[in-house]
Amino acid sequence: MRSYIRKFCQLCEKYPLTAFMGVMGFCMLCTCYSVMILREERDEHKNKQTKNIAKVLIANTAIYKENETLFRRIRKNSDTIMRYSHYMNHHNPDVKRVPFCPECGEGASEELVKNTITDHEETTEEVPETFKQLLKDSEELRISVSSASSSMFGQSIALEAHLDRLRTTKPRQ
Repeated sequence: MRSYIRKFCQLCEKYPLTAFMGVMGFCMLCTCYSVMILREERDEHKNKQTKNIAKVLIANTAIYKENETLFRRIRKNSDTIMRYSHYMNHHNPDVKRVPFCPECGEGASEELVKNTITDHEETTEEVPETFKQLLKDSEELRISVSSASSSMFGQSIALEAHLDRLRTTKPRQ
């Protein structure tokens, strides 16, 4: 190994410009090779990240569908509680119709019904597979869970009120 280094040093003394150009060429080759490897690794990392984001978006879509089922059940439970309240509160539609009571037949005004969205059209949209989209989905899911929690809280209050009323009502004989 030492002999090669000695020979290289002798050549450098004899041909200094050629040796300098050779060393510079070698350095340039090493730099180009390093840049190519870094680009490949960066592209590979980006592709892997895009695939992982796509997997999360697919999982979020499944959660959205579960949320749809949840909110349909909440809506059905709310309707049942309102109908139950009709009988618990002894509504008499002949005397007075109670607003929004489905059993009294006094539903919401036509204008309110017209402007209320009950179902959505199933559309497929191109969703960009970005971290920004993941954050947006996360916020939508947080809002959905918060809304469901609020609805369930309202239903539990109504059910507890009915249960208290049933407890204080004397049984019929």
